[in-house]
Amino acid sequence: MSYEPRYDGAIDPPGPPPPAPPPSGKRLSPVLRWAILVTAFIVVAAGSATAAIVLTRPASHTSTAASTTTSAAVASSGSGVVAASTTTLPSGLVGFLASGSSSDVFIQWTQVGDHVTGTIEFAYLSNDGAVVTTNSGSIDGTISGSAITLNDEDGVLNGGNLSGTMQGSGFVLSIPQQNGQLAAVQFGSASASQYNTVVAALQSGATQTSTAQAQAAAKQQAQQQAAAQQQANEQAVVNDGSTVAGDISTLGGDESTLASDISTIKGDLGTEGSDLATTKSDAANVEAEAKQYPGGNTGQVCVDANNVAVDANNVAVDANNVSVDVNSLENDIGTVQGDISQLQSDFQALQSAEAAIPGYVPSGTPSGSSVSQAVGAAEGAIKGSASTANQLISEANGEQDAATNYANQANSAGNCGSPSSPPTPVTTIAA
Repeated sequence: MSYEPRYDGAIDPPGPPPPAPPPSGKRLSPVLRWAILVTAFIVVAAGSATAAIVLTRPASHTSTAASTTTSAAVASSGSGVVAASTTTLPSGLVGFLASGSSSDVFIQWTQVGDHVTGTIEFAYLSNDGAVVTTNSGSIDGTISGSAITLNDEDGVLNGGNLSGTMQGSGFVLSIPQQNGQLAAVQFGSASASQYNTVVAALQSGATQTSTAQAQAAAKQQAQQQAAAQQQANEQAVVNDGSTVAGDISTLGGDESTLASDISTIKGDLGTEGSDLATTKSDAANVEAEAKQYPGGNTGQVCVDANNVAVDANNVAVDANNVSVDVNSLENDIGTVQGDISQLQSDFQALQSAEAAIPGYVPSGTPSGSSVSQAVGAAEGAIKGSASTANQLISEANGEQDAATNYANQANSAGNCGSPSSPPTPVTTIAA
């Protein structure tokens, strides 16, 4: 006969198997039950009964572990679906099915007199609806009039005795739930193929649910990754913009040292000019003294000529100070050039970060024009300071040469010795 679903609820998944019930004086021993089954088979085989009795070993009083199969619907790695377990009834077994939206129960038994023995199959969805788990175990029980009592030996449906009422070709069974209440579950006559069909439908729904969950999780992950990338891109613009702004500030500070270096050179050059004036004056006095005292004024002319040489040496010292100042200027020019390179490199990084998130320009982010302006000002300062320094260097070298000439003239006027060697000039800056 065709099966129409009689149950639209959900039976709770089983808890731990209950302890085996103690033997009862009203219960047939396994040996006697087995003998009755064999006898029934012989009687039926010899008679004209239409229902074949299949020998089924009755379950013992000792609880046995239920068979459990869990079918994962869709794994995150994309593996295939595990097919729902199937049950094939041997000919002559009577089957009953209760099918709900999230679980299916199939009971099959063989009846001898008022005693039944058989198996129970239970398939149910996980809480998230993505996995089907199947349990199976043994049952036995009695039918007395319309009353039915079944012993869930292996705890497939939470264990213990299940009672109910026979109704037509099926029965209603009271099944305990985890909340302690009883659920009245309607069972109708059905075949194993019908059970397999409803379990397959349950599995199909689990597969769809699992697929939907995987897709939703993938979508959520993609959204989270996109949001994280967006945040990272924005932070990169903020960080790179701050770095470029710092570079511009540093460049401006280092650029100002070039003007300070020029001021220092001018100060030392002024000292050199003063010492040159002293050298010139003392040399003129020696020349006048030598004319007044052709005999050398008992050596005083040469003493005074030596003082002129000392004056000329002071000028050379001043020129060396100018050279030291020029070295400082060259170092500072190198620092400014490094600042320019760093600024340009960091600005390229900022442009790359901005390209990753078009239209995002936080307040205070330096623009290309502000960077160009800072670089142009620094390059102009380098060129200007180098040019000015070279002019000052030329003056320092000229004053140094003049002081040497004054000293030589004084020596020559008093006939006080050989002329001094030419001084080492201050090296100019490569513009």
